[in-house]
Amino acid sequence: MFTKVFNKEFISRIFKKAEINKSFDFPLVWHQKDEYIAKVDLIIAYLRCQEATSAYQILHKGFLLRAHRFLNIRKEDIECAFGNLGVLDKA
Repeated sequence: MFTKVFNKEFISRIFKKAEINKSFDFPLVWHQKDEYIAKVDLIIAYLRCQEATSAYQILHKGFLLRAHRFLNIRKEDIECAFGNLGVLDKA
């Protein structure tokens, strides 16, 4: 069921429905919609089968989108939370 919801087609339909309903409660997410749509399949594929190449891509600064909940998070807080985990675990 998880992969039925989190995929490019479903996310695209959600954004189209939001546009039809003029539901723009989260403007930053709306502004980044093309990136969400473009990246969701890669992220889900990584979660299903963790591989190092995808992990490095996900960890690359700017790959994962940062919406309103991440605007005030400091890099030090994230580093402290993840510590010395390996690349696959951090991704």
